[in-house]
Amino acid sequence: MEIVEAVVAKRNGRKGKPPSESQLFEAVGRAVVAWQSVEVSSSALFAVLLQAGNEAGAWALLDRVGNFSMRVELMDIAAKYLLAFSDDVGDLPKRWEGIRGRLYSSSDLRNRLAHSELGEDSAGLRLRPSLFDLSRVDPNDLMKSAKAKKAREVDYETVIGAELQFEKLCDELVGIREDLRRMQLKGTA
Repeated sequence: MEIVEAVVAKRNGRKGKPPSESQLFEAVGRAVVAWQSVEVSSSALFAVLLQAGNEAGAWALLDRVGNFSMRVELMDIAAKYLLAFSDDVGDLPKRWEGIRGRLYSSSDLRNRLAHSELGEDSAGLRLRPSLFDLSRVDPNDLMKSAKAKKAREVDYETVIGAELQFEKLCDELVGIREDLRRMQLKGTA
């Protein structure tokens, strides 16, 4: 119930009660597990996009690509190729474009959750980029770098929202995969 209250509070523009450290870590864990479902669903979709008789091989191939953005690029190439040479695709190209964009933005959020450290300020506990995260550091403009790092902080409500966001994305991946399979069974792909 506490999770629902925090999400409702965020939607209403007010903060829920500050979480304990264990609540924050539990929420991060739940979000990361939800992200794992996105990765599995992405691999399953990739196998369908390739029309692979060897689904395990397609999964293994995609898994060998360590960078999730590159995985999405491979899926995008396969999706565009399959849809371009298929009949009666309906809204699948538009749906895929939306999912592709959400995969990129959700991956960024997942990385912020997984590669942060615990911090606390007057607003309470939050996840902050690691001191060793130099990905957004501009040596010529340290103030700009500090603001960019601050913008990458993640509060409790965002962590809770991430779990819901990842679950919805997983459902979308499963839905488009099932529609593509039906299309393939009808012989239009």
